[in-house]
Amino acid sequence: MLGPKKQDKQAPEKVETFIAHGVEFEGNIKLTDGTVVRVDGKVIGDVKGRASLIVGKSAEILGNLELERVVIYGKIEGNIKAKDVDLQGGVVKGDITAEVLHIERGSIFNGKCVMEEASKGGQSPQ
Repeated sequence: MLGPKKQDKQAPEKVETFIAHGVEFEGNIKLTDGTVVRVDGKVIGDVKGRASLIVGKSAEILGNLELERVVIYGKIEGNIKAKDVDLQGGVVKGDITAEVLHIERGSIFNGKCVMEEASKGGQSPQ
């Protein structure tokens, strides 16, 4: 027996919004809670919200990200702040602040990393 099959981390949930290859979007994007967005085109601007972002192989994002989860196959030039960052062969030029960080072999990360403790019960420290 070979053991359990490695789960596909590409799509954490159902993708609800898609920016296709060949599309260039300029401006900031604010995502609603629980939204899952996939980018295969180019985004120039910041992406924020309590949501998940999948950055496809052909994608390029020039801006800062503040999200719940980011899965990266493409390129990001900007800082990332998220609970969960999964670098799957992509390129990040910028700093990452995360509770969980996974960097797959073949990925490129040029920046600083700050690991934060998981929030306990949603309460902020006083």
